[in-house]
Parts: sequence; structure tokens; C-alpha cells
Amino acid sequence: MPGHPSNASLSAARALDAPQVPVTLVCGAVGAGKTQVLEHWMRSRAGTRFAVIAEAASARSGSGSYERPAVVFHTREAIEAVLTRQIGAADQHSPRGALWQQLASGQIDEVLVEVSAHVEPASLALVLDSRYPGHVLVDRLTLNRIVTVVDCATVQDDYASTAALAERHAHVDASDTRTVANVVAAQIESADIVVLNKIDRAGV
Repeated sequence: MPGHPSNASLSAARALDAPQVPVTLVCGAVGAGKTQVLEHWMRSRAGTRFAVIAEAASARSGSGSYERPAVVFHTREAIEAVLTRQIGAADQHSPRGALWQQLASGQIDEVLVEVSAHVEPASLALVLDSRYPGHVLVDRLTLNRIVTVVDCATVQDDYASTAALAERHAHVDASDTRTVANVVAAQIESADIVVLNKIDRAGV
């Protein structure tokens, strides 16, 4: 009826009034144990309503079978694009649209983001600290912490590696000049919490 706001408008209005939801970024090399850390974090926070965002590449490496019930969104887009692209009518049935609705209705207490191995968390932290025009997920979120999971079995070799990042990750553009060591160092330096995994396999 004329003069009555749509459901989408009401949801957007509720989201604008809702408090920002804290975000934890979990990063680390492929196989470091990011999914296990996420599972442990959720199990230890009984009663907290979580949403998990993971890129599809992460899902193929084992993410997605979370033991504790959570709202899990897998995306083929880069996480930055998921957070910053405007939400429109076409997103009604997309993971982004679903997450927007969850945030708007106050059904999410914390968002956990499983960051792909080639991503430097500082770039996502900058996105979460910025503001964008229109209805975008990032405006409903606030960075809480960065957690880096270190694979003690491989970190020494990775930190000393001069290999180009594109050699390790097929979906990284060949023009990317970063090395594997660059990203390992950036992930550790950006962390609020460092989790040492596989310490029994650490080199000495």
C-alpha cells in the first residue's frame, strides 16, 4: 500500500539503529588450523550467536563442517567485496543479503571471518574501520580482534621463503609482487592473538 514502508526498508532501518557487531578475523597459512580455532572459539562461548564468513577457497580446504551450530556463509567473492558492495534487491537470497537480515534483526552476536591464506589482515582491518555509502555490511560491523594461527611445522620455511605468493596460490594474480614470507610476516605482525599450532612438529 502507498505510504507503507517495504520489508526491505524496515530491515534496513532496523540495521541502521542496531549496535555494531564485533568481528574476529582469523588468518594463517593453508592447513594451519584456522577452522579448528574457530570451532574451539564457538564451543567456548555457549549462548553466543555466531555468523561465520569464509571464502569458497577456504571451504575447499576443509572449512564449513563446523561442530557447533552457526550461520555459515561461503562466498566466491573476496571478503572485502562481500563487506563493501552495496546490498540491493538482487541480494535478497544471497549470503550477503541473509547476513544483512540477521544483523538487522539482532540475531548475530559476533561475526567470525576465516581469512584466505594469501590475505593480509591489515587490509581488512582498514576496510572495517572505514565507512561506505549506502547499505553495506561493513557499516554494521566493527573490528574486535585479529587472530593469526601459526603452523609451527612450516612457519620457519615459509618465513625464509623467497617464493612469489602467486607460485603458492593459483588464484593470486601473477602481477602480485608479494612473497610468501611477506604475507607470513604481515599476518603475525597484525595479530592481537597468535595461536601456535602443531608445536610438536616445530623445527629446532
